[in-house]
Amino acid sequence: MCGLSLLKYRKMVYTEWFHSDYLADYYHVDVFSEEYWRIVENFLRKAKERGVNMILTPILTLPLDTLIGGERTTTQLVGGVTKKNEEYFFDYTKFHRWITLCKEIGFDYFEMSHLFSQWGAKFPPKIVAEQRLKESGKRFLDAGMEDGWTYYCVGQGYKVSNRFIAMPGWRTRILGVQLYKYRMEGFLHWGFNFYNTQYSLHPVDPYRENDADDAFPAGDAFIVYPGENGEVVESMRLPLIEDAMLDVRLLEYLEELTDRETVMKLVEQNESFEIRFDEYPRGAEYLLNL
Repeated sequence: MCGLSLLKYRKMVYTEWFHSDYLADYYHVDVFSEEYWRIVENFLRKAKERGVNMILTPILTLPLDTLIGGERTTTQLVGGVTKKNEEYFFDYTKFHRWITLCKEIGFDYFEMSHLFSQWGAKFPPKIVAEQRLKESGKRFLDAGMEDGWTYYCVGQGYKVSNRFIAMPGWRTRILGVQLYKYRMEGFLHWGFNFYNTQYSLHPVDPYRENDADDAFPAGDAFIVYPGENGEVVESMRLPLIEDAMLDVRLLEYLEELTDRETVMKLVEQNESFEIRFDEYPRGAEYLLNL
């Protein structure tokens, strides 16, 4: 690492959606039992070890990837919800245990659970800007956007970087260079340990089904495997994402020592090509030279 931990750099905000209910389902343990907390801690520590610094927190049971009318295993941290007259009362005991554990492990940010699924909300926000943007010819990333995030999931399989099992390592790691160029504030992936079918109809064995029962590209739903006795088994893709996050920090540190123009000349090799999210050098040689 060459003293990397001593460098002064801005950390990317990086989150992989953490699904504690599927850990309980896979290991057949009761949610909030001591065995549940032990297994969850193992997986949280592995996520932090590999660079994740924002953790998805199930204040309510996550409504994500759930069939309309169906339900996921309950992992609601805020319990004891009662109404007396016009007042509501809540029990935050489990929530505080989660927060305390995550802070002890070293997470810097907490992502709170969603109020709607990715689909099925009756009144989703209305977006009308797409056609206007096309008519004016204005590129989205050139519009002065600040604090931008990049999000990868099942849909990003054509041209762009991702971390599907079938992709070579360089296509995963190039993400770091892209995040640096476009000054992204954070990166999110939806599946740290999603061991279930689409819509959460039933659990799957990730060692036998790596595509959520033919719903997603292989490897999209998880980046770690459940090992024996609640231990975590890394995929080969997990350290590639960590390396991408470290690349961002190294490039930012080099910018601090020189200037952005100098770093971009190295990144785009004196403007011999343009790094974009859908265009970048193919093969490992570019990354090794960089």
